[in-house]
Amino acid sequence: MKTNQKGFTLIELLVVIAIIAILAAILFPVFARAREKARQTTCSSNQRQIVASVQMYVQDHEEALPSSANIWSDLKLDPGVLICPTKGKNTPNGYVIPVAYDGVSYARLDPPTDFAMVCDGNSSNVTGNSPNLAFGQTEVDYRHSNKAIVAYADGHVGASDWVLIPRLSSSVTVSLQQGVNGYTGTQDTFIGGDNRAAIPNTNYASNTTLGLFNRETSLNNDSRCVLRFDLTSLTGCIKQVTSATLTLTGIYQYGSVPDTFTVNKVTNSDWKVGEVTWNSRKTGTSWGAGGGEYASTPLASLAYTSSSTTTLAFALTANPNIVRDWANSTPSANSGIFVLDPTSGQGNGVFISIASSEAATVSSRPKLDITYVPW
Repeated sequence: MKTNQKGFTLIELLVVIAIIAILAAILFPVFARAREKARQTTCSSNQRQIVASVQMYVQDHEEALPSSANIWSDLKLDPGVLICPTKGKNTPNGYVIPVAYDGVSYARLDPPTDFAMVCDGNSSNVTGNSPNLAFGQTEVDYRHSNKAIVAYADGHVGASDWVLIPRLSSSVTVSLQQGVNGYTGTQDTFIGGDNRAAIPNTNYASNTTLGLFNRETSLNNDSRCVLRFDLTSLTGCIKQVTSATLTLTGIYQYGSVPDTFTVNKVTNSDWKVGEVTWNSRKTGTSWGAGGGEYASTPLASLAYTSSSTTTLAFALTANPNIVRDWANSTPSANSGIFVLDPTSGQGNGVFISIASSEAATVSSRPKLDITYVPW
């Protein structure tokens, strides 16, 4: 008798191989993500231990952070805590600490929730007791799914696609003016109200001048200038602002009644320079009331008479660190907004036409001068 032995045909074998390949293509990325998630968990645990060690150190050293030269050896950490599993064991220290914290008081990291104490780093200075230090953003390694694990001064740990590293530098004074030294970060317009015409619904962002006046009560004829400076280039540089001055150049004036102008912080930053009008901003909230669209407490004020120069220089001495706060926010939240408001009341005051950031004469455009102490 003959026994028929039946095996896999070539087609069946190829089908099985194809199914296995498809399953592998589906599952391998899932396994890879799971492994990376486990690595992130280990990395987060490592950095939490490092921050805890820093906090214990400052408690024993009168609230002073370690010196940058000895920080990693002073913390007396187990070598395994310094190894990021994603970076691998070939990098004995995969983390960096901002060099700006060199010996400073822990209390200066205020609020501690905003200051990165340690994060994933790509510094090559990793041998022996040599410190891994972050001098700026280039030392941050976004190696965990395009994010960096970062532990903050208060002890909380998270993953972020933007880690703010304070930097050390010499004393700096900068002038931000549209078209000077390549700066293009000024946005400005004015918001005019006049019930006789279409002014309340007109956008003035492309104008070469900004109208500033507050006259004729019965006609609701008043105007405010709104300005915004992009301070992203200063992010991470500023420890404390010592002075800040906003300079506006008037090119025409009318009226002789004394007036007072103020600079106020706009609290609602969703305005778009090419769209904002009087009516679009006034709906639901009165600009004149304060506390709604803009802060009622001025950052600066300036008395003006008919004999005054048309150059308006506002010293932001009341709260110069408002500039630091704008600069140290994330780029997407950096509004840097001013509103200039005549305060003498309708029916009084002068009319001034101020050069905008589109003015042909570059030197007359709005300018923000900042002097600050760097990290």
